[in-house]
Amino acid sequence: MPIDHKRKLIFIHVPKNAGTSILVHCNMKDIGHHKWNYYAEKYPKEWKEYISFAIVRDPIERLISCYEYARMQKSAWHDSNNSTIHPEYKLCAENDINSFLELICNGKIKKLFHEGWSPQINWFSEKGVIKVRKLISYSNLDNELESLGIYNLPLLNKSEISDESNISEKYKKIFQTVYLDDYKIFNSLNN
Repeated sequence: MPIDHKRKLIFIHVPKNAGTSILVHCNMKDIGHHKWNYYAEKYPKEWKEYISFAIVRDPIERLISCYEYARMQKSAWHDSNNSTIHPEYKLCAENDINSFLELICNGKIKKLFHEGWSPQINWFSEKGVIKVRKLISYSNLDNELESLGIYNLPLLNKSEISDESNISEKYKKIFQTVYLDDYKIFNSLNN
């Protein structure tokens, strides 16, 4: 389970927010992108006693990371050469990020299947109420993790940023609106 009994932590793994690094470094099990209520229901005693936390990343940086991750032929979790292919691999591999976002905005893509595209707030809140004890800014990751007793976090499953992922100002503005609630939380953590 994504619980560290030694440090008394419960980690809510928001996709593309250093989750794989934390899971591996802290030797956590019950992996996956489960929302806060999964842990509150499955581990009620720990949920009450331990510090639950999630990491919040700049939404546009996260969007770029999700795009680059989908384009990767191989990651810690998928491989385009076998049955674990990322559900948006072909779509992202064939389009630069602006063409990809244009397809979304024009309704030519009705649904994206990987969880990483949805707002971060979905994992750790309910009706706008934060349900975890601590939110950590990705911008200050090492210092904030140290406050939880997690030191020297390795960077695993990192998406390499390419020239294909330069988002135009038009799409930045659109997706700043799409991820407005994420921005409110991210900005509150960084002020």
